[in-house]
Amino acid sequence: MAAFATSDLRTRRSIPGADGNAWSQATTVSQPNSNSGGWHNAGTNFGSADGATANRSIGADAWNKGNNGNHNLDEEKRFPPELYGTFVLLFVTALCLHADQNLAAPNLSAIAEDFQMTPLQKDTRLGGMVQFGFFLIGGAVSLLVGPATDQVDRVSLLSAVVCSACVPSLMMSLWVPSTKAGFFYFFLARICTGIAIGGSFPVLFSLVADIFPASQRGFVSACISAATNVGAAVGGMMSGIVGPRWGWRVPFGIVAIPALVCAVLVRLLLTDPRTERNKKRAMDNGIQNPAFSAWMGTEEVSSAGGY
Repeated sequence: MAAFATSDLRTRRSIPGADGNAWSQATTVSQPNSNSGGWHNAGTNFGSADGATANRSIGADAWNKGNNGNHNLDEEKRFPPELYGTFVLLFVTALCLHADQNLAAPNLSAIAEDFQMTPLQKDTRLGGMVQFGFFLIGGAVSLLVGPATDQVDRVSLLSAVVCSACVPSLMMSLWVPSTKAGFFYFFLARICTGIAIGGSFPVLFSLVADIFPASQRGFVSACISAATNVGAAVGGMMSGIVGPRWGWRVPFGIVAIPALVCAVLVRLLLTDPRTERNKKRAMDNGIQNPAFSAWMGTEEVSSAGGY
């Protein structure tokens, strides 16, 4: 029987071979790596400096991507600074236009007396005819303004809608006579106001949907809706305070002048994005037209009559 040294027993492990009595070749026992602080064996390196650097790099990339995504999301949710003026102008326009809605309600007795109405005429004309013309006729006409917003320039349409309310109200506050015939001027002016208020909704919300980014459309639409209600409440309260002191006509002039200014500012300062796109598309199509290009000098026309 062969003898083995003690050192061989410390460095070798006995593994039964195929014949059951042979010693296998020596296998190296994994030893701690003093440099990396971990165990290494057969090319596997746990806890090494390269592995830690790679892990830190992957973690940093993921963190940066997450931060960039959150930053971009915050940027999309912010209100664009260049649209502040547009938002304020549309808000004030809606407020001034709808302030005309309840101007007559606090001063019906004074209006009836000015137009020489009997108590029965006061109820039938001011309470019946005017309300019919204001709500029903105005609401019916708004059904025509809605489809028109898809065909014409919406900024011009909004300006015209506002002017159709403020100009008759301003004329009524200045020139309508205090006679029985004056009631019919008053009646026509209230119909024009109803048309303007009913027609303003499709134009305003169509512009809001096209001008403002998707992340801000809900907020802007809510503000425009609030402006219509606040305007009606403020106008009615102002008419109840001013009308008994200075006459029922004065509140109409107070509301009509700011609304007229807003109509002019809307026409001068705002542009319809759809109109701009149509102009650009028409310009591009014109440039692509061979005859137009030849006329502009960018393409030669053959003498044979072909392009």
